[in-house]
Amino acid sequence: MNWEAVGALGELIGALVVIITLVYIAIQVKYAKLAAADANRLVRSRGITDMQLFYLNNRATFNTWIKANGMVDYYQQLAEDLGLSYEEALDIDGLCLYWIWLHWGQFRSQNSPEDIKELSQTVGSFYQLPTMAYCWNHNPFARELVEKDFAEFVQQSISQQNGK
Repeated sequence: MNWEAVGALGELIGALVVIITLVYIAIQVKYAKLAAADANRLVRSRGITDMQLFYLNNRATFNTWIKANGMVDYYQQLAEDLGLSYEEALDIDGLCLYWIWLHWGQFRSQNSPEDIKELSQTVGSFYQLPTMAYCWNHNPFARELVEKDFAEFVQQSISQQNGK
């Protein structure tokens, strides 16, 4: 074997190593982007749920928000339909919105089929409760503010639970 052949083989091996390294880096960048997007969605979900807890613990601010956004009638109707006081209706609906956004964050960050199945079972059962069903079907900040695929996931989960 001559030195030119050895050099050519070395260059070929070096080029292959560079290609493999670039493919590996591209894969790592892709997964880093996915992880960053996942973290961003969870931070958004956490921010919304934190705001829900803030409103639940700051009744005057919550009442101001409701009045300013023309939602008094919604809460009065919720109280009447579920046999609650107005204040209880505020609490229940706030908790329901908290759960919706928590489940949205979980849905957006799921990776495995087992995780999706578990969340589907939870959502399917939980959203049939009278308070969750009312909030999901009537609150203007529930179904309307989440992405279409999450809303479809919730509806499908409820239907699957009903079919059992």
